Amino acid sequence: MLKLLLPIFLFLSCSSAFGQDTLNVMFYNILRYPVEGAASRIFDYRTIFQYEQPDVLLICELQTEAAGQQILDVALNAYGKNNYKRADFMLNYTGDNLFNMCYYNSDKLTLHKQDSIRSQPRDIGVYTMWVNSPQAGITEDSLFIDFFSTHFKSGNTQDNMDDRWITADEYVKYITYRVPGNRNRIFAGDFNMYSSGEMAYIHLTQDGPQKLEDPINKPGTWHNNSSFAAIHTQSPRSNSFGGGVGGGMDDRYDLILASENIMAGTTGVTYLPNSYEAIGNDGFHYNQSINSGTNNSAPDSVIQALYNASDHLPLKLEIEVAPLPLTPVSNSEIFHENGLKIFPNPTRGNSSITLAMQGQKINEVRLLDLVGRRKQLPKLAPGKVVELDLREVPSGIYLLQIQLDQAQVVRRLVVENE
Repeated sequence: MLKLLLPIFLFLSCSSAFGQDTLNVMFYNILRYPVEGAASRIFDYRTIFQYEQPDVLLICELQTEAAGQQILDVALNAYGKNNYKRADFMLNYTGDNLFNMCYYNSDKLTLHKQDSIRSQPRDIGVYTMWVNSPQAGITEDSLFIDFFSTHFKSGNTQDNMDDRWITADEYVKYITYRVPGNRNRIFAGDFNMYSSGEMAYIHLTQDGPQKLEDPINKPGTWHNNSSFAAIHTQSPRSNSFGGGVGGGMDDRYDLILASENIMAGTTGVTYLPNSYEAIGNDGFHYNQSINSGTNNSAPDSVIQALYNASDHLPLKLEIEVAPLPLTPVSNSEIFHENGLKIFPNPTRGNSSITLAMQGQKINEVRLLDLVGRRKQLPKLAPGKVVELDLREVPSGIYLLQIQLDQAQVVRRLVVENE
């Protein structure tokens, strides 16, 4: 018993290295890599990513899994680094050959799970991150963030706009019926929209739980409008080359949208004002290449790399993460406002625990250690009362991830085997 209490005391007494932190979130349309353009673009990506140091990097227009791994190995984990990891490579349901990918700083985040939302012309990538903290489930509640990466249909015809609305609707349906309604969400992508008056944009920002907001609140007709020169993301080139479009900076196709709880800072994640940026856009290159004349928004090497790498500029924003305190509970059992009861907790030598739920059925239970590794459990029969066999689980502190009919909850469990 003393051996178990000592690590618990150390967890409780040490200050949490990740209790409050800032995450740099970045999105980039990388221009059909590696099929189009020069192979040397991988070194331009490296220059950009090493300058920006994103904690979450969402990309679109990746074309092969090997190229996705190359970006991880060469552009992110460069110069002796090894803290970046990536999600699995997932094909589009439609067969389209432009793919999403997510990279993340594993010192700060753990990829909890990933999914995809089927749509036309290509899927939306879904990546649920867990904010690393040694106090998760002990003094802090576990903090999750859903990141979505997308590439909507391009074009300015009514059919193109209708296709974009359909993709937006698939997202709204997914967050309404498939994930917890209060989850922090960031939706980033090449939305190919010409104005905030487009129905797809209105659908994303007015419908579904935790509606999305534009962090910089810049409504209007963005296309070919010098009033929005400071937020345009395409094109950093006046001339077309390497498979990309030219024309200079005159469109805001790329966006990072954040859920209203992030904008309000009510659920542990808060947007940091004035952190939203189109990297390499100084606001003075409307209809010009970004490397024309003087551009002091980034070092010259980064400006040139942005010009070489893609016909889009990357976007970034920063969020502060501060996990909410865990509500104090009894040592013998846990009652929650949603009707969930877990007993005994701590287990105190019992080989099993019982989970009882009022109103909803318990469909699945996962057991995770404090670094996110899943422990194998015997198959569970769904029901309002279920028994969990813990005979093969070592003593320690764990998180129970419980999937109910209409929600997912995460609770702490202390296993004390004899």
